[in-house]
Amino acid sequence: MSASRRSLYSTPALRSFAVGCLVGAITVLFITGSLSWRPHRDEDSHRNENTKDEDATLPPPLDLHSLEAKISTQPPTPEDVAAARELVVLVAYSMHVHPHVEVRLRELERRGFTVIRSRAAALDNACSLMATQIVTRKEGESPGFSEMLWLDGTTDFEVDAVHAVRRAGVSIVGGVAPREDGSGFNVLLPSATHPERSTMSLGAAGGLIEVMQTGMGFLYVRAAVFTAIQAQFKLPHCNPGFEDELVPYFKSFVAERNGAPVYLIHNEAFCERARRAGFKIFVDTRIRLSIVTTRLITWEDVVERSTRLIHPTLNVPAHLLKSHY
Repeated sequence: MSASRRSLYSTPALRSFAVGCLVGAITVLFITGSLSWRPHRDEDSHRNENTKDEDATLPPPLDLHSLEAKISTQPPTPEDVAAARELVVLVAYSMHVHPHVEVRLRELERRGFTVIRSRAAALDNACSLMATQIVTRKEGESPGFSEMLWLDGTTDFEVDAVHAVRRAGVSIVGGVAPREDGSGFNVLLPSATHPERSTMSLGAAGGLIEVMQTGMGFLYVRAAVFTAIQAQFKLPHCNPGFEDELVPYFKSFVAERNGAPVYLIHNEAFCERARRAGFKIFVDTRIRLSIVTTRLITWEDVVERSTRLIHPTLNVPAHLLKSHY
């Protein structure tokens, strides 16, 4: 570069001009960028506020340590001892027993109840096998259990509810649990033939109501029901002589509803067979059941997501119940 050009670019006026241009360009870019990004920041802020609102409607996270601390250290009551002689607890599940539910099972075991767990992909086979092993007694064996309480791995319950279903005085009675997706409840009411039963009350004002079918997350069944079902439908002993010998009490089948075929899974198939064998199916709507995922899904979460209800009774509208027959 020539001496004259170096002197031209090195003059204070030109240096000031260049710095001014650079500062101006940066300022324009900053302002333009701020204007273009501001709506996005507002959207993010609005999205975060909405997320906070949604989080506020979710039930609180599980606290297993506090639950374990509530397990009684008192000896079993006389009612526990009497019930444990007659009733066996059967837990059929396909994935796992949630730790929250496992705490309840351990409490039952502490009170003297026999708890049998069975993991299987085909729940109809697993339940049929468990029921067969309880109902069938070989010659010379002492009388076994005359009552069963069916549970699954994700339905939370109060342990004392075991006595509530035994006191009901009926052969089949369960509780009302939310569906796993929180969209409704696990019972099917006979609202097609009994419009007055299109709703039900949960909580202190509830009681025994007859249903068409219910789930097996908490279901009390007398062993005599299985004997009657086998006789009514002439169900065979499958796989005789092997460890997996069973009577297919829970085998899925296709039934006709309103002129259309309906596929009944294991609990639905059992309820249908029991009803055809002359048994009524009840749920006690005072027994509180919840579904356990990473959180508890409760009655309140189903009925009113945005408000945690304090009143002990919930009146459940028909659209939250399974479609009627």
